Amino acid sequence: MVILQKVPHVRRTRDIKPLLTRRLDQWDSGLYESLATECHKAMESFLSDRRGSSTPEQRARRFQHLMLQGEVRRAVRFITAREQFGVLLPTAHTDDGKGTERSVLDILKSKHPSPTPINFAQLPKFDAPPPAFVDLQITPEITEQVAGKLSGACGLGGTDGPTLKNWLLRYRRASTHLRAAFGLFAQWQANNLVPWAAIRALNANRGMALDKFPGVRPIGIGNIERRYIAKCVLAVAGPAAAAAAGTSQLSVGLKAGIEGAVHTANHVWDHHLGSSDSLDSDFGFLIIDASNAFNELNRTAMLYTVRHLWPEGARFTFNSYKHWSLVIFHDSTAEQLTLSSALLESCKVIL
Repeated sequence: MVILQKVPHVRRTRDIKPLLTRRLDQWDSGLYESLATECHKAMESFLSDRRGSSTPEQRARRFQHLMLQGEVRRAVRFITAREQFGVLLPTAHTDDGKGTERSVLDILKSKHPSPTPINFAQLPKFDAPPPAFVDLQITPEITEQVAGKLSGACGLGGTDGPTLKNWLLRYRRASTHLRAAFGLFAQWQANNLVPWAAIRALNANRGMALDKFPGVRPIGIGNIERRYIAKCVLAVAGPAAAAAAGTSQLSVGLKAGIEGAVHTANHVWDHHLGSSDSLDSDFGFLIIDASNAFNELNRTAMLYTVRHLWPEGARFTFNSYKHWSLVIFHDSTAEQLTLSSALLESCKVIL
């Protein structure tokens, strides 16, 4: 990452080459702290690049550029002025969102709790035993199709979406061989129970703490190679997941599922409360916002459900969540601070 980190004012090829050469020389000389400091400052310069005093024309061009790069979420956040979060160092202190000032590291630890104890009596009930596993075939057409849609920031490896996309598509035979290698690796994870040591580094995340004013929002940025592999698996097994989830989970590959839910809710609301003729005093909506839901849910129950309802993706999901995934933060001294997104090893009983 310290070698490949972009710098705002260095954009042309003839300028990039000497920059990389200088950084490689620094690496060979053991100047790791200097490289890490330079990398950190470059990241801060990008993160502090906000709309500021830019003109409407400049904002429109920026929005168009993000959309053309496939960064739809960033484009929407930019145009709606939502990207206002500052980056917090783990050693800093801030409001935890409940009126108490605590260190950012303590807040981050509280957002990565120990695994929920397993209560087998609370696992979902199924009438039939788990179905047989379904092997997936990741074809060259799938790897090429998914590569054309890659986008996103870089993880610990330092490779972002556009860079990997270029590697996978622009270099003819070399790109073909690289896509084939990724396809075989994706099949290996989807069709086998793989050793955790083989994918531990791939599943590690670059951690960032964003200021929510008040509170802290933890961000884990996974390696783009891992996201590419997962997208290849979902390109094959995703339709089966959407069918299994049905209307219980509208974000599992169901096209326009969220939009459909919004329109349905409006229709139901208008039917019950829209007019005096259909006024129903017993009708209402219950909106629930779970605190830190994903990190505190019982992942054993999740994997158990996936094993029964989605045999196409059960082994890939299990391989991804069967051990602790590392989230690595850095402070101002470039020291690594590692947190674990924990999962009980006893979930192995699922398979």
